[in-house]
Amino acid sequence: MASAIDPSVIADGANVAKSALRTQLSIARDEISALQSAGPGEAGTIWVDNAPPASPALGRLWIDTNTPNTTEWTLSAYSGSVWVPLARINLTSNRMTLIDGGSYNFATLLLNRQGGSKGGVLNVQTPSTGTTLLGDNVTMEIDGDQLLIYEAGGSKRGVRLTISEGANNGASGIWHNNSHGYIEGTVANTTTTVDLNSASWHTFGDIVLPDRASVVQVNGRANSLMAAAAGGQTVARVRLRLLNSDGNEITTANAGAWFAVPSQYEFYPIVGRIANLPDQTGMRLQLQMKKDDALGPLDVFEVFAMYTGVRRR
Repeated sequence: MASAIDPSVIADGANVAKSALRTQLSIARDEISALQSAGPGEAGTIWVDNAPPASPALGRLWIDTNTPNTTEWTLSAYSGSVWVPLARINLTSNRMTLIDGGSYNFATLLLNRQGGSKGGVLNVQTPSTGTTLLGDNVTMEIDGDQLLIYEAGGSKRGVRLTISEGANNGASGIWHNNSHGYIEGTVANTTTTVDLNSASWHTFGDIVLPDRASVVQVNGRANSLMAAAAGGQTVARVRLRLLNSDGNEITTANAGAWFAVPSQYEFYPIVGRIANLPDQTGMRLQLQMKKDDALGPLDVFEVFAMYTGVRRR
């Protein structure tokens, strides 16, 4: 550290002003104090006190032990003319917070490891003015198999994503605490032989959808056999049927149509989608089939279908 003491040699018998002498003694006191507080390998350039050093050099660092209070200190650097605040040091939380733009307007990035099942916590604290984020700050946190993103202030709104570690992602899928996310399940899984007719729809699957489902997509297959005596092809049709909690039909959607060939076992695709579901609870989804005409008989003896979808916020 370069000394700020005036190296000029005073001539013998010359008069020295008391104010100039006090200034030089004050500088000497500050530099000696800094050197005494320096640890091994340190240059003694960090001044720790509730008041700044009297004659700081360019780049001098000062920890103010009383700003904004005695438990939260301020680290500043000397620019040659003013002290520029760099960070606050919180003695209670043992965290250092960078100061934005040399003022007390904070933009904080904190990443720390917590105990238990918690992983790293990323905390982005918004500036006190000019921010588009709500609340005091937004936290991203890993807690076990959950990713939490939430406000630490204001209305404390946020989301929670849970990723199941079970087989095939289990039944929980990915969701959050506002019930907005991915849903999936089985619509039909049967090996019971059914002889389709043209007079009515046969229901192969009837399930209750998760609350507030907004879109569902169904994919699957059917295995069938048409009797050779029919003497021609027949058309089988597949549909999805959406019901409310009282069992009344809301809407239907095509999920496939295929020609059955006599005396041949065939796998046929099932593909259907219903969007813009009403915002209701207890809705049911049915998977149904029937023949298009009187030719047959047409036996369906295996049906498997899964649904995927999204539920609204």
